[in-house]
Amino acid sequence: ETYYAHDDWDRRTENICPEDMEVGNGHSHCMAMLLGTAGESVPVREGELQLGTWQRVLFIELDRERDRRWQVQVVGTA
Repeated sequence: ETYYAHDDWDRRTENICPEDMEVGNGHSHCMAMLLGTAGESVPVREGELQLGTWQRVLFIELDRERDRRWQVQVVGTA
């Protein structure tokens, strides 16, 4: 059997980050990855969001409380 350094888990994880380094928001990145995209398209008809019976628009804070900006872009025909 041939040894491949690439398969050596101890060697691959060595010096990735300092052991005393605090990773303050890594959990937020993991949750965002699991929840999916941060953007969405919602049809609007006669000034009303066209959502299904069980659909809602939801903003979730995954990191910490701070000032945020969100953007709405309207694309359509008159």
